[in-house]
Amino acid sequence: MKENRIRTIGGLGLALILFMGASLFLWFQNVNLKAQVKDYQSETQLLKQSENNLKQNIEVLTDDYDKLYKEKNGTANEELILAANVLFASIYNYDTSRPDGNIIVRKDKAKEAATDKVVDSMFPKDSSETVTTVDTVSRLTKDPEVYLMSSDSRQLQALVVVDYEVSIAESSELTGHYMYRITYNNHMEKIDSIQNVGEFE
Repeated sequence: MKENRIRTIGGLGLALILFMGASLFLWFQNVNLKAQVKDYQSETQLLKQSENNLKQNIEVLTDDYDKLYKEKNGTANEELILAANVLFASIYNYDTSRPDGNIIVRKDKAKEAATDKVVDSMFPKDSSETVTTVDTVSRLTKDPEVYLMSSDSRQLQALVVVDYEVSIAESSELTGHYMYRITYNNHMEKIDSIQNVGEFE
């Protein structure tokens, strides 16, 4: 009987020890899991913060890019308009009685804004050899109207409306209205193609 009681107490002691061991093991596991969860939460918080920072950086960079793109295009547009003004002024603003009304002078001025090919298409090659026998006065009645059509990294296209009047040998002034399609090369910084679309009322 005594042996049975000792065995029972020993069994209970062993069970108690096993229970306490399992409890301690589970407690340590729980503490360990809580620590891991806390670490994961911290890492997640850091990742979220990094993600927010990246989003803000992307927004700032996108805004900067948009501003630079607008500035670049705005500058190119201004250069196109300036080139169009110089080219068409050299074509339509002249007085043959004055030295600056000479075709050679006008062609040289036009070459500041357009390629030789464009200038030659607007001023025939033999025109510099022509001697005028009567005075002719021509002038733009207003600045050319430039309507941008499309753009990419190197080319800008535009329609240009020109209004002018001309008087030959002090005759009554004749008016004209022309439309041109031009291409401005950003790399060359010159008008590199021109097409007369036609005259209109």
